[in-house]
Amino acid sequence: MKEQNKITELAFTFTPVDKSDLFLLESWFQNPEIKRKLDGMLPLNKWLNWVRTSDEQRAYIVYEENTPVGLVHLETYSNAIAIISFLVNPNKWSRGYGRRILSTLKFNHEIADIKAIEAYIEVDNLMSIKCFKAAGFIEQTSEVTEEGFIHLNKSFLS
Repeated sequence: MKEQNKITELAFTFTPVDKSDLFLLESWFQNPEIKRKLDGMLPLNKWLNWVRTSDEQRAYIVYEENTPVGLVHLETYSNAIAIISFLVNPNKWSRGYGRRILSTLKFNHEIADIKAIEAYIEVDNLMSIKCFKAAGFIEQTSEVTEEGFIHLNKSFLS
């Protein structure tokens, strides 16, 4: 695991994504479900270049001890709102990692300037919807967007 720039929050360490993470991410994208749902990130090398050169993009590999368990990508806006893209290592699915990672975001000092995170999840992605709701995200409307997404939000204002 990379030691510089790492952020440890509770049991997880959030490390900014860099080129050395491409092999790991490519292995996760071998999973057909991840590839289908997050195909907008492909090709990964172009996505990584975009993330690393944009002030509005933040992406972290999430580790538990030395094991990579997820990816958090935040697209931030001037109103202190971020839209999240998120994935859990497919080898860790259905073990509570998603909920736990999402629940620790508010403790991450790297996103202290963000007052709310929004998620847009495909209506048929029931596992992700359940995960986000378990982490305290609230459905913003009962209507599905034109693109087929459910909109959830979590405020970090106290």
